Amino acid sequence: MPTANETDAIAEELDAMHRKAMEHFRAKDISAYMQLFAADLTYRQASGVEIGRDQLARDVAAQLSRIESSDTAYKREALSIESDRAVEQLVQTSSATVRVFLFFRRTWQVRRTGRYTWAKSSEGWKIQRVEVLDERVTRLAV
Repeated sequence: MPTANETDAIAEELDAMHRKAMEHFRAKDISAYMQLFAADLTYRQASGVEIGRDQLARDVAAQLSRIESSDTAYKREALSIESDRAVEQLVQTSSATVRVFLFFRRTWQVRRTGRYTWAKSSEGWKIQRVEVLDERVTRLAV
């Protein structure tokens, strides 16, 4: 069981990884964004469908091709650490403005609760498993 100081240090490391993810997503740098995920990633969507890293990369690329701007924030609700694994539960709130046809734009807000399992390797922390527990998408009036 890690000490409070060790837990705080790991939380700071994970916060830095989340900031990198947000920066890469905003910059539409799919390659850098996907480096945050382990090669053996399992991503369980809110629907219960599980996909791997390659499918997630295709999905993210499709999203980014339509997004004009985005913003995201998260709140960690829980963090547990065992050896070289960290499991956190987050509530993420994101907004994205997408292009619809050539002239129209729509803004969507997503509120997602998820459980993220991180594995520590020689390359640093990588997300190994994502479980989307709840996801709500709302179209904002523009």
